[in-house]
Amino acid sequence: MEKNKAENKNAVLEGFTGQAAGFDADGHRRADAFSTSNPGRVVVLNIHCGFYATGTLNYNVTVDSNNYGNTLYQHPDVDLRGFPGATINRRLFSGTTQGTGTAQDRGTWVSFSIKFNITCTNSTP
Repeated sequence: MEKNKAENKNAVLEGFTGQAAGFDADGHRRADAFSTSNPGRVVVLNIHCGFYATGTLNYNVTVDSNNYGNTLYQHPDVDLRGFPGATINRRLFSGTTQGTGTAQDRGTWVSFSIKFNITCTNSTP
């Protein structure tokens, strides 16, 4: 297969957010649009974590005494630098990440329709 050829793959978008993040609602809209535009092809996991998630009902989900969301977004391979952000298929897509890891800004999610050979509409308000 060609290196840059689009593949027919499904996508898992792990969104890192919190109720107090200023662009939280926009991140949810974009993630929902990505999923809705690709029925059965995109799974969205909204993970409330970090400072912005304080007070969120599902914030204190723990695995082995560690906060699950915080463990994920703080992982060096993710390198999340701003909320809301997401990692897609926990894969590194060079040129579109927030830092050196897999974390993506919400504005780049639309570009993954090409990488996975699926469609996405930009849903900015």
